[in-house]
Formats: sequence, structure tokens, C-alpha cells
Amino acid sequence: NREAYYTGYSPDFKLEMTATFLPFKIQNGQQFLIMVHSPATELLEIIKATRSTSFSFLLLFFVLSGALAWYFSQIITRPVLEIRKAALDIARGNFTTLADTNRSDELGDLARAMNILSVRLKSTLGSLSRANAELGSLLKQWKEFVADVSHELRTPLFLIQGYSEAISDNVVQDKEAKTEYLSVINKEAIRLQKLVNDLLAL
Repeated sequence: NREAYYTGYSPDFKLEMTATFLPFKIQNGQQFLIMVHSPATELLEIIKATRSTSFSFLLLFFVLSGALAWYFSQIITRPVLEIRKAALDIARGNFTTLADTNRSDELGDLARAMNILSVRLKSTLGSLSRANAELGSLLKQWKEFVADVSHELRTPLFLIQGYSEAISDNVVQDKEAKTEYLSVINKEAIRLQKLVNDLLAL
């Protein structure tokens, strides 16, 4: 009561044949058996052709799937790689690399934000560099100013110290010479006071 298949040599057809047996019943209960013969070689050719066609379609499917996967990966990964490269260049201090902004999706928004950040950082670092150069120039002028002031202050201090020690140690005993030394000390003290006042007025 079920289908059956048989493959073997048929003396009637003198060929390798494949027989298919299909039993069925009709309404009055009678049973019939349909037997279909076909050459085994033809069936094998059909199977081979079907396998070949299936293999070709399967190969074509894998090729098309690979091509589509590569295409979509390029669409998605290429802008991500460009944004990554721009971010790495920014981290290295190179602000000339800009990401592709010819997209209207989230990656395009991210690329535009990255480019704006790069431009602003470049401008900020340029301003800081100029400010640093100006600060360096000011520090140089300040050092030169301190050196000049130190020189101007040392001269009267040395004179005052030397003349006062000479008087204190009785190196100068002549009255007129002592008066002259005291005059020099007073003169240098007035000069020193004027230098200090000038510094305070800056």
C-alpha cells in the first residue's frame, strides 16, 4: 500500500530500468497498481544534470552573497575606518585629515562632528602657540630688565658698602677725606632711593 522502486536489468527492454510502483484504490474498493518504467541511464543523467545545476546555483549564490557582503561591509566599515584615521591623526596633532561627510546618516553626522572638532582644536592650538611665543618674549624681556636693574642697584650698594667700611675701619682718618666719603655715601643713597622709587612706579 505504498510506493516502491526497483532498479535492475529488464529482459523485456534489454536495458537497466528503474521501475516505480504506485498502488491506489478506487471508491468501490478495487485496487490498482500503476507501474512506470524508465531507463536507469536517463534517470542518472537527470540526477547528474540536477546536481550540476544545483551546484551551479549554489556556487552562484555564494559568489553573490560574498559580493553583497563585501559591498555592504565597504559601505559601513569604510567611513568608520576614515573616522578612526581622522581621530588618530587628531591625537597625533595632525589636523589636516578630514573624514568624508557625504553621508546623511549617523556616520555622516559623526564625521562632521569630528571635522568641526579638528578645525576648532587646530585654531585653539594655534592661538596657544602664539600666546606661548608672546609669553616667551615677555619672559626674555623680564630677564633682561632684572639683569639691568640688578646692575644699577649693585653699583651704589657697592660704593656705600666700601666707603662705609673704610670709615668704620679708620682706613680714612683725614677729616676732609671722611667728609668726602660721607658725601659719596649720601649721593649713592639718594641714587639708590631714586632707583627704588622708579621701580615701584612701574
